[in-house]
Amino acid sequence: SSTPLPPIYGVDRAGMSSNMTEVHALDGNTDYNSFVIQKATVLPLVGADPAIQSLMGDYNGDGFPDFWVVSKAHTRTGHAELCFLDGANQFQTYLRNCGPTALITTDSEGVWQFALGYFNRGGRLNLFWGEAILLGT
Repeated sequence: SSTPLPPIYGVDRAGMSSNMTEVHALDGNTDYNSFVIQKATVLPLVGADPAIQSLMGDYNGDGFPDFWVVSKAHTRTGHAELCFLDGANQFQTYLRNCGPTALITTDSEGVWQFALGYFNRGGRLNLFWGEAILLGT
């Protein structure tokens, strides 16, 4: 048997139909021809603000991808802030309310980018970040 394809997630930051940030996912098991989920979250609209980045990954180890939201600038604490929405209930509750990280605010232009991966073999996802450098021609 073939290995199932993972879903592809997209985030509607303008919430055209709900006035909230929405998560949509195409089903890999149907060759991306149908949606697994199309759901408004509890997260207010974030619009096109490049200081906000969203990621999908299992934060709490329950086997469901959770919705990670990084606020990179303009935070109340002066540090990058991170929220998690629970994938087990289709992003209707926060696993952790927005709180500061050890990283100071980075930028509001979207130059700094965040990614998820495993680094320390602790079995939980780690948050990576780096500065995207544009090379001229």
